[in-house]
Amino acid sequence: EQQYSKLQKDFVSMISHEFRTPVAIIDMAAQRMLRKKDKVEDGGVLEEFANGIRKNTMRLTGLIDRTLTSSKFREGHLEFTASPVDMVKLITDVCAQQENLETGNLIHLIVEPDLPSLRGDADMLEQVFTNLVGNAVKYSPEKTPVVVRVLREDENIRVEVIDQGIGIPESELD
Repeated sequence: EQQYSKLQKDFVSMISHEFRTPVAIIDMAAQRMLRKKDKVEDGGVLEEFANGIRKNTMRLTGLIDRTLTSSKFREGHLEFTASPVDMVKLITDVCAQQENLETGNLIHLIVEPDLPSLRGDADMLEQVFTNLVGNAVKYSPEKTPVVVRVLREDENIRVEVIDQGIGIPESELD
């Protein structure tokens, strides 16, 4: 079991490294395209392509980071870095990323005003909400709404993700 765990850890580390190099190269090329867009006849199209490349590069980098985080979590070596988190921006960005996947589902974001400030690990929170909203979209019938509500609950913030999906089997709720 220890040998298997070490092999898995080494594999995740190697895959992460191997993915990062081409992703960094793709991102550099997109940045170069953006810098030279004014010298090209149709800079708008070039800018649109470059921004699409950069957005998806960042998404792929996030997937790699989440894979590493998941591996560290299983090993009990997860590092938590608390800092101020703008929950409205974080949730808005997560919902926008999911809408950009063009699944046909509409995401309705409802944010209560005057939410309390929050300290937490922004990367971990983003991973949690990306998984929650992503699963809501993925397991809901096409073109059905997914509602994401950000509410004040005393001095806390509560985030609800409401969908029309198949739900979690009773046996797996714990």
